[in-house]
Amino acid sequence: MNKTMKILSAVFLAVVALIATPIVSAAQIDINSVEACGIEYDTTVSTIYAERGETCDVIVKFTANADIDDLKLKAWIGGYEYDDIEDVTSMFDVESGVTYKKSLSLELPDDMDASEDYTINVEVYNKDTELVDKEYTLRVKEGRHNLQIQDVILRPDSTIEAGRSLFATIRVENMGDRKEEDIQVNIEIPDLGVSARDYIDELSADEDSDANEDNEDEEDSASSDEIYLKIPENAMTGAYDVIVKVVYSRGHEEVTKTETIYVVGNTPIVEEGKALVNVDAASKSADAGEEVSYKVMIANLNGAKHVYTVEATGADLFADVAVEPGFVTIEKGNVGESYVKLNVKEGASDGVHQFTIKVKADDVIVAEKTVTVDVNAASASNAKKTLAIAFGILVVLLIIIALILAFNKMRSSDSDNESYY
Repeated sequence: MNKTMKILSAVFLAVVALIATPIVSAAQIDINSVEACGIEYDTTVSTIYAERGETCDVIVKFTANADIDDLKLKAWIGGYEYDDIEDVTSMFDVESGVTYKKSLSLELPDDMDASEDYTINVEVYNKDTELVDKEYTLRVKEGRHNLQIQDVILRPDSTIEAGRSLFATIRVENMGDRKEEDIQVNIEIPDLGVSARDYIDELSADEDSDANEDNEDEEDSASSDEIYLKIPENAMTGAYDVIVKVVYSRGHEEVTKTETIYVVGNTPIVEEGKALVNVDAASKSADAGEEVSYKVMIANLNGAKHVYTVEATGADLFADVAVEPGFVTIEKGNVGESYVKLNVKEGASDGVHQFTIKVKADDVIVAEKTVTVDVNAASASNAKKTLAIAFGILVVLLIIIALILAFNKMRSSDSDNESYY
């Protein structure tokens, strides 16, 4: 009996040691220094200041104590209501005794809770094994003057006929810690030579920072009155930028936002089958396994109806592509839409991938747009990590069950031998 128990104990300890082996690798990487927002953490600096809305660069210096392949370095901030704020490097290898420097960027949202302490987590990991995890304090404050354009509302629509009136309402929010007065709201369409302006009387300081000001009955966001613009009757058919500019703090500060409208007007003389093509964004980001969509807008500049074909090339290596609809029939002077949808593959590599959107009219290419998608493979990696952990737990349970069955069988055998004698 004693001999049997010793054998089982030795096997069990060997299994536990085998499973616990990755934990030893934590000392394989030493973080030497971390710099955030231009300031280095050290024995005298434990908390670093940053303003929301800015980009905080994180620079990490570390030394490898072993040769390790397929590493990644990640910096992230939790506690933001809508998502984690994070950045991850591409995969790299390290050699023992060599010191490395990696840079990441954390985009601090404008609507983070101000006057709060957040934790910057710096992690170095190899596949499913976390080698280093360090924490650093970041105090996020609101800027002194910080107005944001929340929304630009256009009526009757973003497509309008020449000679018609365009009405715009601009929503502005104060994200700073100072009350703003006499806020000027400008709107213009430079290529059409039209502009107009309005004023917002005042916006109180952001409620998160206004500890000393009694503004319970005041608003920190407001909309302008409806601003009127007349589209010239001789405007040519095409896409035009609508530039919204908000000027405040006695003209020392300003914020701008650009929208696009399509004017259906006089048709320029163009070659047969030509079109004006625009994509809603030149670059988007997506996690592995996630779908991302690009809106393609086509204005028929010719004097006849055309059937336009939309296709995407060069994306098959990292995504499954679908175009809906693949064919768009557009009358002369009108605008049509199609969507290029990418379902990023689980095995897609981290980083920026490029592909081309082509638009054809009657089998003739009228436009080509090169766009990119920034793939974050971390989410897929996390899913694999979870599955690997679950599988490891299952293996341990199966081994323990097998040991128990073997022990019971041996004990039964010993009992039978004792009965025989």
